[in-house]
Amino acid sequence: GTREVTGTDDDGAVISIEIESVTPATAGITIGATSPANEEGGTATAEVSVADSTLADTYQVVIVASNDDAEPQTDSCTLAVTVAPILTIGEVQGPTTDDENGATDRSPRVGETVYVRGVVTQRIRYLTTSSSGPVLNYGFFLQSTVADADADPQTSDGIFVFHRGFTTLLRDGGGTYFPLVGDQIVVRGPVREQFNQTELNNPFLVTVERTGDDAVDLTTEI
Repeated sequence: GTREVTGTDDDGAVISIEIESVTPATAGITIGATSPANEEGGTATAEVSVADSTLADTYQVVIVASNDDAEPQTDSCTLAVTVAPILTIGEVQGPTTDDENGATDRSPRVGETVYVRGVVTQRIRYLTTSSSGPVLNYGFFLQSTVADADADPQTSDGIFVFHRGFTTLLRDGGGTYFPLVGDQIVVRGPVREQFNQTELNNPFLVTVERTGDDAVDLTTEI
């Protein structure tokens, strides 16, 4: 993963952005060369990278920016970098049998916030009634590709993603995402059981990995 960081100085030019410390310590989080500001008040940028080998944890990364004064002024900020495994949909759903058929089993991840990868296969909009009147609800179905499936015939490779009365999902890092059929995405959100159905409840979009890929090879096990 990568994320751009920036630095500005109203009466100077930021020329350096560096990592001061990482807690807990890891060699997996680094920062690239700084693109300095070209004028006072301009924006300097650098890119923080997290290696695939970085162990799952939450890291506090202190970033320090310096300007071009004869005696450089500095300021710092702290980034919280969370490294977490991306689960298969089957791992979130958990096993069920033909006799049980989902009536009483529960996901082993209920109550946890998980990261899941899948392809958007169908959007859903439905109407419910509350004390204040009719309410539109939105969601979509997410399904594993053959490459990402857990190969367990007792787990489902599809899951419903519920985002309540909102037509879009919030993106990590800002902005929104409107789910499109065919998009391969990674989302994070809490797992819950609703009317004996495991679902992700009002999650955030982490990333869009492919867009509208009709050739993606989906599992047939749902």
